[in-house]
Amino acid sequence: MADYYEALGVARDAPSEEIKSAFRRLARETHPDANPGDPAAEARFRQIAEAYEVLSDPDRRARYDRGDTMDLGDLFSNLGSFDDLIRSVFGDSGGLFGGGGRAAANRGRDIRVPVQITLEEAAFGTVSEVEFRAAVGCEECDASGAKPGSHVEVCSQCGGVGQVRVARRSMFGSMMSIVACDQCRGTGKVIPDPCTACSGRGVVEG
Repeated sequence: MADYYEALGVARDAPSEEIKSAFRRLARETHPDANPGDPAAEARFRQIAEAYEVLSDPDRRARYDRGDTMDLGDLFSNLGSFDDLIRSVFGDSGGLFGGGGRAAANRGRDIRVPVQITLEEAAFGTVSEVEFRAAVGCEECDASGAKPGSHVEVCSQCGGVGQVRVARRSMFGSMMSIVACDQCRGTGKVIPDPCTACSGRGVVEG
C-alpha cells in the first residue's frame, strides 16, 4: 500500500489542518489543468487526492494506520468525486487556483504621485492635496456598463453563478473542473447593449 503520509509530505502524527494545507499546496502544483498533457502530473494528482481522502477521514485514517486492507476502488468512481473533493477543500467561489467564479470587488492598482515637501514637513507631518488620473465610475451609465434605458442581464450560460463545470478526459477517466464562465467572464452578468461612454466597462478615466 502506498505511503500516504509521504505522498503529502507530512508526519504520521500530523494534525488534520496540516494535512489539508499540504493537499491544497500539492493540488495546485499537480492538477491536470495546471499541467495539460502531462500524464505524470495526472498520476501525482491522483495519488495525493487518494492520500487526502484517506487521511482526512478519521475512520479511514485509523484503519490505514492499523494496516487494515482498504478497498479504494470506488473512492473516485463517479464523475463528481474529484469535483466534490476540490470544492470541499477550496470552496465554491475561490476555485483551485484562486480565481474563477463570480468576480469579487478587487483592490485597484497602487498609484504613485510625487509630492515635494520641506524637511520640517517631513519631520512633523503635513497634508498635501494631489491630482491623479485613475479609473472612476462612469456617470453616463451609473457604473453599470449598460446603455441608459437598457439593463444588465443574468448570464444564460452559467445562470448568474459565474462558474461552469467542464468535464475532461484523462488517463484516469473523466475529471470535472470548475472554471470561470467564458460568456460573462466570471461576472455572472452580460450586457446586451453596452454604454457608449465606457464601452460597457462601467468605468472611465478621470
